[in-house]
Amino acid sequence: ENLPSLYGSSRARPEVVICGDSAGGMYAAGVCVSLEMQRKAAPPGSVLPPRPLLQVPIYPCVDAFGSYPSRDRLASGWLLSKKLMHLGLSHWIGRGSTATVEAMKHDPRLSVGKAPASILKTVAPALLMTAEFDPLHDEGVEFCESLTSAGNEAHHTEARGMLHGFLGFMGFAPAARREAYRIFDALRRPSIRLIQ
Repeated sequence: ENLPSLYGSSRARPEVVICGDSAGGMYAAGVCVSLEMQRKAAPPGSVLPPRPLLQVPIYPCVDAFGSYPSRDRLASGWLLSKKLMHLGLSHWIGRGSTATVEAMKHDPRLSVGKAPASILKTVAPALLMTAEFDPLHDEGVEFCESLTSAGNEAHHTEARGMLHGFLGFMGFAPAARREAYRIFDALRRPSIRLIQ
């Protein structure tokens, strides 16, 4: 309801980049998907929610209930463990009924990688970074592929030799700082086709 006062008209596009790492990466992608779902459901003539210019999820969880080779291969000993992911998910969804949990498995705001192609096609373009030794690696790659398959612009880059959460190591690990600056430098450029 405040959009007209903030942006003037439904055609105005805020110059916003939404970025986050780990759960923040999930939130960044989730907010973009949620906004796009609202846009699609809006009655004709209504003021539409804004669409960010770019989403930058960094080692995000984009399929809360998924099963991926990297989750099994890196299940323990790599900072983020399968056990810790299950604990986090249980806190996130609470102790709902089986029906509630089943419904949540199909909610694209929780598992943005499972959003319909019609949403993925028009959601904000993505610059997505995964960490090589992260249980969430494979779902990040798949999410990027789903975006491009749907006809959107998305670019994936992998932080070689990095663990989940490496942005938190920038202050004392030069390799983590280098990987982080690849993203920061990319955000200064006009196109997301950028990281080598």
